[in-house]
Amino acid sequence: MLMICKPLGTSGVRLVSTGKSIIVGLYGEGQRAGDATSAVEKVADSLIENNC
Repeated sequence: MLMICKPLGTSGVRLVSTGKSIIVGLYGEGQRAGDATSAVEKVADSLIENNC
């Protein structure tokens, strides 16, 4: 799994490649980067576990 984290001022993006899928998570002002990271990682883990 490869993750790229890019803050963009008060918002940002989290990109994860699972080998078969790419997950894009965006977060905005008032949201925490760590929460976005956790959510994207959980989706990626689920896809990997289900061979997607």
